[in-house]
Amino acid sequence: VNAVWVLSLVFSIMSGLFATLNQQWARRYLQLPHIPRSASEQARVRSFLFFGANKYGIISTMELTPMLLHFSILLFFAGLIIFFFIVYKTIAIVLSISVGAFAVVYLVWTILPCIDYRCPYRTPMSSVLWYTWQTCLSSVTLFLRWVLRLLHCCRVPYNFGDVTSLRQR
Repeated sequence: VNAVWVLSLVFSIMSGLFATLNQQWARRYLQLPHIPRSASEQARVRSFLFFGANKYGIISTMELTPMLLHFSILLFFAGLIIFFFIVYKTIAIVLSISVGAFAVVYLVWTILPCIDYRCPYRTPMSSVLWYTWQTCLSSVTLFLRWVLRLLHCCRVPYNFGDVTSLRQR
């Protein structure tokens, strides 16, 4: 239980540190383009910073902050439930039901953007799940395409001339 709570504390503190770093990076991103005087130089600096931010994946880094915080909360609740199962089972059961109900809602909020991309409910894990879902769908599609080509090659012979039989049509 103590290990889970310490991990929760570590992830929470890391999330706070990342939030501070994200704020500093965003402030720098907004302030640097205003240093040059002319509008064309400001546009060049903004474009330079934008391409640098895209190259180093700043969006993914910024999404890491709430993900750490959510994982920290998950670990804290897990430790709390384990602790109360040792101390007092009735409270542990009530706590498990309430945390479980919220976990179901959180899971639905995570899955909904994968089903409908316009869904406004998102969690930090939604984008990870969406990319995983798209990768799985793409793999299944490629496998089915391979199977269909294999079946097609077995079923339909190569035709180097005119269509002569009903089977070739």
